[in-house]
Formats: sequence, structure tokens, C-alpha cells
Amino acid sequence: MAKMTATNVSLNLSAILATGTKTHTPPGMNFPGIVGKFDTVNLPTGNTTVSPPASTLAIAVIMPPTTGIVTIKGVAGDTGIPVANNSTVPLVFLLPLATTTFVVNCTVAITGIEIIYLG
Repeated sequence: MAKMTATNVSLNLSAILATGTKTHTPPGMNFPGIVGKFDTVNLPTGNTTVSPPASTLAIAVIMPPTTGIVTIKGVAGDTGIPVANNSTVPLVFLLPLATTTFVVNCTVAITGIEIIYLG
């Protein structure tokens, strides 16, 4: 698992238009002076419980290309939310306060999932 930290993390939406480039940082998506932790993880088929750092307020998941389906869940028995398997656009989740774990379910083993913890 590769680990890296940053002292200023923001998530921006950017579009190239005929009239120029437009960039927008949604409210709550700028984390100045707050540590972000980046993990590259390899996940097996099935449920994997992930424990974010204690101060995590949000997570961003960036998927490598895969034919499998990845679902983010609160607990193993949840239906969860599927993550796009053909996009490098991060899927961002704001976590409830005091979240200690969440579950990532994969239909196939996947190498190189990027998880960014913001908090």
C-alpha cells in the first residue's frame, strides 16, 4: 500500500468550453491546511473492511479500468453504492461523524484503487 500525505487538498470540477475553461470547487470540497492521506490498495473479490484515519470527513475513490463492479457500503450487509468502473473521475463521499469503518465490495480482484481520505 503506497501512502502519501498532503497539507492542502481540494476537489475541483473543471470543464473546457468554447468560451474558455470553467473551474468550480463545490462548497465543502476544499480542505486547506488539513491533512489528506492517499492510499493505493489492491482488493480481493468480496467484502473488504476499510478503517479510515480518525479525523476523516470525506473519502474520494478513483478506480482503475476494470470489468468488475465495486460497491461502497456502510456495512457488509448493505446494498451500497456502485462506483463507475471505467472512469478516473473520483467518487467523493462525505462520511458521517465518528465513522470508523466502511466496506468495499469487488466482484473481481482489483489492483490499484486510489482512496483519498480527507479530514
